[in-house]
Amino acid sequence: MLAFRIEAEDDTELAAVRVTYGDQKWVREDIGESPFAGENRFSGLAGDNPEGGRVEFLARDAAGQESRKRVTPDEQAPDLSEFQVAPTRSAGEVSLTLLGEDDVGLESLSLILDGSSQLQQDASGATQASFDTTVDVSDAATEGETNTLTAALEDWNGNTTERDSDTYVRKFDRLTETRLELGANYLLWAGDKFGNCFEEGANPMPSIGQYDELAATRVRSRHIDQMQGYGVTNVMLTFNGTASDRRLLKRFFDSDLTDQIKLRPIYTIKDYRWHPNRSHGNWKDEVVPSDMEFIHNHILDRENAHTYRGRPVVNIWNAAYLAWADKYHEQIMDEWGSYRSFTTDLRDHLRVNDTDPFIVGGIAGGSGYHGFPNDRIVDFIRELDATTTWVAGGAWGEDNSATWDEVLPWVEQDFQGHREFTGEHDMEFIPTVFPGFDDRPNTCWGSDRYTPRSLDGFTSLLELAEEYRTTPMVDIATWNDWTEGSQIEPGSFRGTDYGTAYLEAIKRFQQSS
Repeated sequence: MLAFRIEAEDDTELAAVRVTYGDQKWVREDIGESPFAGENRFSGLAGDNPEGGRVEFLARDAAGQESRKRVTPDEQAPDLSEFQVAPTRSAGEVSLTLLGEDDVGLESLSLILDGSSQLQQDASGATQASFDTTVDVSDAATEGETNTLTAALEDWNGNTTERDSDTYVRKFDRLTETRLELGANYLLWAGDKFGNCFEEGANPMPSIGQYDELAATRVRSRHIDQMQGYGVTNVMLTFNGTASDRRLLKRFFDSDLTDQIKLRPIYTIKDYRWHPNRSHGNWKDEVVPSDMEFIHNHILDRENAHTYRGRPVVNIWNAAYLAWADKYHEQIMDEWGSYRSFTTDLRDHLRVNDTDPFIVGGIAGGSGYHGFPNDRIVDFIRELDATTTWVAGGAWGEDNSATWDEVLPWVEQDFQGHREFTGEHDMEFIPTVFPGFDDRPNTCWGSDRYTPRSLDGFTSLLELAEEYRTTPMVDIATWNDWTEGSQIEPGSFRGTDYGTAYLEAIKRFQQSS
């Protein structure tokens, strides 16, 4: 196909114009006017270009005087210098960014998905064209999956440049009006445990299927899509400084939706990471600078880092353990001299654009507020900005289990204690809620600890958290810790298919007044 345009003028009037290319001819006679402009196309062209590929233009006036011009048609495909598609915050919709140019002129842009045109845009002969728009692709896209879209940019002469781009297409509209900021504890390594840490017959099954620790980007995108569709507003990313955690965290950022949800690090200090009897080097000079730099550069310095009053939020999951465990306490005292020097060093490393971090200390395990009478824990925790809780391990009896009739009063007492403590020390309190706990089928580190999963119990904890919180933040343990049965990720567990029940409870809570 060859598109052409002819413009001609004469002092009196034009009689005829003609465009010839090989054996094809386009003629307009008895024009009787000046100036004249016309355009058309030659189609069905094949084989070698005739006469060296030249097009002849002829204009004749009423006196029979002729003017001719020969040009070589454009055979260069347009330049598609930029083409990006990305998920928006709405289900079945993508954003399109495109920049193209052609010396002769652009004809049109098409956006194609699975052989179906999703957008047809006229370029009107412009030599440059840019498009920045949103496109509804719900009719052709597989929502909740990565889709391949093709941009086809065509110039006046029918030359076309095509380029593909893959993007996740949302299944859920993002819930925008929410009651609180709900953060879900996200275990990057959770998928590694499906084939390794469950007794035969336990068969935990996420609704999207089991995934490995190096989960494909579409798995991470599906998780974020599900979270935001039901009212989870931020992802709390577990990180304990190991090489594996660094690799998994970097991979998480490959998701198409990573930039669309708030991110918060949970720094977990455990025996296998900071252990005085193992060769991990000096904490002050080696371990802390390395770990804090990674958190700063990969999470806190991002535009979508979770903040409280403008300060980037960082959790230390088992902060109380640092003061309670003799070996950790002694290591901190030997290298920093005091808890204040230690926390000041953390803040210096985590500061973003001269803004101090907001550090949340976790009172994990079974101690809860009941562990605060330990003077060392009090001295350390009050150097932080807030406290948070975990699952109600302290409610478990000698058989390592507790009913919800036992859990709920224990949790309320725990929340009350945190509220009183933080009020006395000019701190904030961020409660944590959970759907249950069950590590009985866990063959790796399970201790037969058990609180039955309960939708009513989970909902009651959300309401208790609303009552005792001092910030807009409430945290959830967990999104996907299947090994301890505290996950709210849709799926089935120990023979019970709970589907999206816990997410539906969150949505009802977030939309209530």
